[in-house]
Order: sequence, then C-alpha cells, then structure tokens
Amino acid sequence: MIPRRVISSISSLQVLKMYHAGIFADKTREDSVLWEDNMLTEELQCLEHLNELSSTIRGVSNLQSFISTRTSLNCTRVIRLELFTGPQSLNIWWLLNMKNLDFLDIIGEDNPEGLGVDVVMEEIETHDAAGGLGNSMSSRETCFNSLHTLTLTKNLRLRDLTWLILAPNLKKLQVTFNKHIEEIISVEKLDDAQARDENFNPFLKLQYLTLVDLPELKSIYPKALSFPFLEKIILCDCPQLKKLPLNSSSANGGKVEIEAGEQWWKDIEWEDDSTKTTFQPCDVPYLDRYWSLKLANYGVVLCGQMLHLALDGVLDCNPCALPIAACVAFCFDFILRCFIQVLCRKTMDEAKEVVKHILLAKFKGGIPSDQNEKIIKGYANFAIYLIEPMKAFHWGTNVSIENLHQGFTHVFESTFESTEGVAEYVSHPAHVEFANLFLAAVEKVIVIDYKPTAVRL
Repeated sequence: MIPRRVISSISSLQVLKMYHAGIFADKTREDSVLWEDNMLTEELQCLEHLNELSSTIRGVSNLQSFISTRTSLNCTRVIRLELFTGPQSLNIWWLLNMKNLDFLDIIGEDNPEGLGVDVVMEEIETHDAAGGLGNSMSSRETCFNSLHTLTLTKNLRLRDLTWLILAPNLKKLQVTFNKHIEEIISVEKLDDAQARDENFNPFLKLQYLTLVDLPELKSIYPKALSFPFLEKIILCDCPQLKKLPLNSSSANGGKVEIEAGEQWWKDIEWEDDSTKTTFQPCDVPYLDRYWSLKLANYGVVLCGQMLHLALDGVLDCNPCALPIAACVAFCFDFILRCFIQVLCRKTMDEAKEVVKHILLAKFKGGIPSDQNEKIIKGYANFAIYLIEPMKAFHWGTNVSIENLHQGFTHVFESTFESTEGVAEYVSHPAHVEFANLFLAAVEKVIVIDYKPTAVRL
C-alpha cells in the first residue's frame, strides 16, 4: 500500500518504478494510490523532475486520466494495464504520444465467459504543426517507435494485431489465453502500398514469439517473411495455426528454436521441403520429451512391478526357478533403462544448460483457502510473463516423495538460463512483493537452487 501524498512529497524524484505494484494490495483501503481512482495521476503531476516512470494502471478511465498529463507522456517507459472488471473499450491509439514507451503489458479479465475488453485501433484527430486539424497519419512511423515488448493476455476482444506495424522495433511478442484472435497481421487492414510491397516486414526486429491457448488463431502473416534476429518461437494450444511465415531463408540461417507439441509438428504445413528440412526437428520436441521422460520412468516402475508379480507366481509353483527369475528381472530392468537413457539423452543435455529455482512450502493451517489461492494466482500472474530471465515455471501440490515425510504440500519451480537470471528474478520488485505475502502465509519453506547434471531415472 502507498498512502496519499507520499509520492508527491518527494519533489526531486527522478525515477519511479511501480510496474506490477499492488497485485497483492488490499483493495478495500481507500487511502492507497494503487486502486480505482485518479490519485496516482494527481501525485505524478507534482513531480517536475521525473524522467523515468513504470506504472500499473487499472481500468480504461484511469488510463485516459493518466495519459492526459505531461509527466506520463514524456517519462513513461513501462505500462501494465489491468482491465479486470466489466466490459470496457480500449483504444490503442490513446498511447501514441508516449514516445518513450518500451514495454506494454495488457491483461483482460479472468472470467472466460465474461464480456471481455474491446481493443480497437481508431485514429484520433490531432493538430498539425501549422495549427490546423489533421489526422494522425503523420505519426504512424514513430508513434510506437520505442516499443520493444508487448504482452497481451486473457479475455481481450480483438481479431487481429495489425496495429503492430506501427511498432517497427518490436523484439518480444507474447499473446496468450485469448479465444477471439484469428490473425496477428491482417492483410485486409493494410493499405494498398503495404500490401503490394514485397519488402514489407512488420517483424524485422522480432526475437521472441510466444503464442499460447489461442483456439481461433489461423495466421501470423500469410507470406514468408525475413526474421534475421528471431531466436525462439513457443506455440501451445493453437490448433488452427497450420502454417508459419517461414521459408528456408527466413530466419538466422535456420538457427531458430521452436517449442511446440508433438501433434502440432505432425499437422504443420511447410512452405516447401527445404523449409521443412531447415526447421523440422529430428526428434520429439522438448515439451514432449520432458513428459516422455516422466512417463517412461513410471513405465519402468510399473513394468518392473508387473514382472516381479509374474515371477513371484512362477516361484510359488517352482521355487527352483529362483536363479532364472532373478536373471530375467535384471536383464529386463537393464534393457528398459538403457532404452530410456537413449530416448532422453537430449533432454539430459538440455537440463545441463539451465538453473532450477525451487520452493518447497507448507501453508499455515489457519490461512483461509482464498488467500492461498490468491498467492498461487499471484505467482502465475507475474512469473514467466513479467520477469525476462525466467524461461519456464510450474507449480502444484505434487511434491516429490522424498519430501512428503517432511510435511511439504506445495512446490513452485522456475527455470532460468543462468545463475545471474535467478539473481535478477529474486531482486525483481514483483518477486519481492510476492515473497512478502508468501512468507507470511507459510509454516515452513525450503529454497533450492541447482544446476542439473543428469536426469535421474
């Protein structure tokens, strides 16, 4: 909670970072600048020396008030826009005058059955340099020139993201949990010159593309494009996306990592055989290899138990068969384990390149269940979408059998590419806020950081 007049009292303040502030705040407190009114805007107007601002804004009306001030237009680098309650309409064009906006994070309401938030791109009238009325076409080339990261998640009502052509320096695009979006770039919404231009490329600087749970998505762009800086594509639960805008010469010599499910790899339609050879993996994709390893482990245990039961039956009939039974059991177990080691060798190699950050926790008995749910949702909200060094995460109640006897009930596991990434994550303001609420609610907790060197079977 940040009480009124605290921010405005620091008149010499130059940098204010409030991105993701208040996710765990008490919404009933009327004296906090974090919630549903214009108090934050009023506070910012008093900061004459502010030159860098990161902020969380809740609701379209608050956004309109926020962008009406000189401070916010000139200083804002990062915006997290939370549109949680009721039907609203957001005009992306309202943000055009934020010339230094680097990072835009828009989150719709949680309820998938709700009316959602209409996201539109409608030009507004502006005054030209001569003082006359003109439209904002002259601002097209620069209005989102600084934007390098965009994340859109949850129930946002939009069919496409064609307005991304106004963000020529976009490096990271993440669109998740949206049941409406059908295209990323719609050719029908491009002007004639852009549609005819063979060199037109809205994703020239793109490095990372993440598309998750988009059941209606059919197209990113209808033609193959050049992606000289592209490093990674993550696709999950996009069943109608059958083609990527790639050909054999599209991306960085083919050195692009594509993470997707096995079924998607079976259904994908490539531009030609050369493109397929360039991007088609030679083995099962990473996510499927991971679960294959898990299932294979359980398979070894299950098959071993069934074999031992069968051998026990043989021994009951003929005790003299014990040496033969032991030999059969040993050979069977050895062959299965060798097979799994070969199958998962690449998974083990990849495991060596990451660092795991794990929390094992037991929540206090007197903590209300809704507060536990709030903590878990908070973790899910800020995790991989907001903290750049984090590459993957999951949580749940299935802690390892070795720790069950110690009373741990929940596990939170995050994956990073380096120990430096873990350090950046731990010091991130969103993590600090999560940790304060988390530690107050747990009876005991163990934090484990380790770099895997093998996969235990």
